[in-house]
Amino acid sequence: MDSTKIFLLIVGNIVNIALSLIFFYLIRIIFDIEIVGYYGAILSFFTTFSLINDLGIQLAYLKFFAESKDTEKEAICNGTFLTFRIIQFIIYTIILLSFIPLAPIYNGEIFAVYIFFIAMLFFRVSFFEQIFLSKKEVFKNSISSLTIIFLRIILLILLINFFQSDIWLLTNIILISNVSYFLVSLFLTKKRGFKKPNKEYIRKFFRYSIPFFITNSLIFIVNNIDVLLLNNWSSISNVANYFSAKQFFSYFLIITLSISNILITTFSKNISNGKESENIIIVNYTHKILNLLIFPIIFLTYLFVPDFFVLIFGEAYRLTGQILFIFILLLIPLSLDCVNIVQLQALGKVNFMAKFSIIENILTIFFMIIFISPNIFNLGVYGGALSFLFSKIIIQLIYRPIIYKKFHLRFYWGSFRNFFIMFGILLIQLWINSIYNFSALILLLFVIIDILLYFIINYILKGFSKEDFKFFLNIISIRNIYRTVSEELKENE
Repeated sequence: MDSTKIFLLIVGNIVNIALSLIFFYLIRIIFDIEIVGYYGAILSFFTTFSLINDLGIQLAYLKFFAESKDTEKEAICNGTFLTFRIIQFIIYTIILLSFIPLAPIYNGEIFAVYIFFIAMLFFRVSFFEQIFLSKKEVFKNSISSLTIIFLRIILLILLINFFQSDIWLLTNIILISNVSYFLVSLFLTKKRGFKKPNKEYIRKFFRYSIPFFITNSLIFIVNNIDVLLLNNWSSISNVANYFSAKQFFSYFLIITLSISNILITTFSKNISNGKESENIIIVNYTHKILNLLIFPIIFLTYLFVPDFFVLIFGEAYRLTGQILFIFILLLIPLSLDCVNIVQLQALGKVNFMAKFSIIENILTIFFMIIFISPNIFNLGVYGGALSFLFSKIIIQLIYRPIIYKKFHLRFYWGSFRNFFIMFGILLIQLWINSIYNFSALILLLFVIIDILLYFIINYILKGFSKEDFKFFLNIISIRNIYRTVSEELKENE
């Protein structure tokens, strides 16, 4: 059932991505590139401070909810989570109101930034995603998340005919869609029970979350400070290209996040029931399947995406595809580690994880400064993407032997086979492309053949089996999907 729920969550996210790409496309053809750059800078500024709304509380909630033995404890767990979220929301609001006048993120009217801030509040107050995922209600989660992006597209198409395409239009569209998301999500969670938290649960949440105070804060800072640094050290058009590539890359991360959000509850429950060995089996198999799928994505990105951005958005966005390819390479280590992290979280090894997370993020900041700075390497937008890639590679080399020895979490050596198969096919395709000038349709046909060849060679070399194929068929079974959706909807009646 978990595999079907993960598939449903991924499908919902793929629909979300498809709609997001439409919105992504619309704002880049409707608004000037400077507006896109300012939008990226403002969004990164607010997202940096949203670390206050994280701090590991969500992970604590998913872990302890999974370990709850009855509905009363679930209600107390819900109440504890809600209490922490309200406190975090108040702190977030106070700090942002203090910093907005001081931040050099927009050269126009500061009031537009305040409206954007109000729009973000309706999203940041949210605790809905975790509430849905605690019971693996992936269909409800998809409905609420799709509300935002669907409304943004409709509003943009309608309002662009009546209003000027400036930062005010973009801000108000985001405000209306976020308010709607809040109301829809509130309706879908109306049947959940909430009880006053007790001291035991408050202590449990707090103790589990403490290591994340530093690590998650660093993650939020690192994941947004690159755009802010480029906003100071590079042109606004370069910021727009970098922000676009990073935003596009975030859509790929949804796959790994979907898996993590579902498996944290399963792993926690297995550990509390003394079935830790089942987790190791899931970890190894998930790494195999994820890594198998990652290399065709990298292949397609290298071949198509740079030209795609130029074709769709024009010459001004040529850099976007080049930057995106560097980001896409991050999917290789992520595919080999995302479920390891879930297992360590379920085991409660948060202090262990915190040490490596701190080192990785400090390395990333260090690389950002020396790569982006015009006074050192002056790599600009490329330096931002390379900072993430270099720090991830270094930390994996340090961290891998340790988690194998301490927690029996193995490296998936088949990743080298997948890499060399795909790399060999890529070289052959590039050689063919250099000899013949194909139309886009013929080239697409070649890509389909290349991907089929990748899986056939993997099957011959035992990297892909009939059981794996049956696993995929079971995941997309209409019967399983229908049963999962029906169960969720019945709970809301």
